[in-house]
Amino acid sequence: MPVLEIIGFILTIAGVLFASHQNSITWLISIVSPLLYIVVFYNSKLYADAFLQFFFIALSVYGLLSWRKEKLKLNHAVRKMNLNEIMLSLFSTIVLCACFYFFLKNYTNSDVPFADAFLTTLSLLATWLTAKKIIENWWIWIFADVLYAFLFFYKELYITSFLYLILAALAVYGLFKWKKQIQVV
Repeated sequence: MPVLEIIGFILTIAGVLFASHQNSITWLISIVSPLLYIVVFYNSKLYADAFLQFFFIALSVYGLLSWRKEKLKLNHAVRKMNLNEIMLSLFSTIVLCACFYFFLKNYTNSDVPFADAFLTTLSLLATWLTAKKIIENWWIWIFADVLYAFLFFYKELYITSFLYLILAALAVYGLFKWKKQIQVV
């Protein structure tokens, strides 16, 4: 199992670096690395995180198509969220987190149902915002990655815990890279 975790570690770092440079290769990597983490997380009883990997794959396909479509239009605009997007994101996050928590608490043997549900929901939101080139994705990733590092350490996934500390630092890097290209809506 550590071999899958190590390969996932390397691919995930590469994917975030490509995302910070707005390179669509990020989405190809983000299709492959979740396949490895499905197994890692399932074996660690992090069921929502294992399930999340399927969403990462689907959102990565969307991101790839979206970024390629933008490239064809020569529209590479990084932007901030508007008020409607903020409200929709908050509402969706609360509802989705509650649904995940209910399922994990009542239908699995997860020993961390709220943490798993909350961080899974934040990850979905951040991935969606990344695909839309909305800069707030990086703030969500920073917050979620730091919390994930603690969760994975608790679950004795030390390599992945270390990975998420690196991802938090890379999210800070991505934030500064994207800030240079932001367009206010």
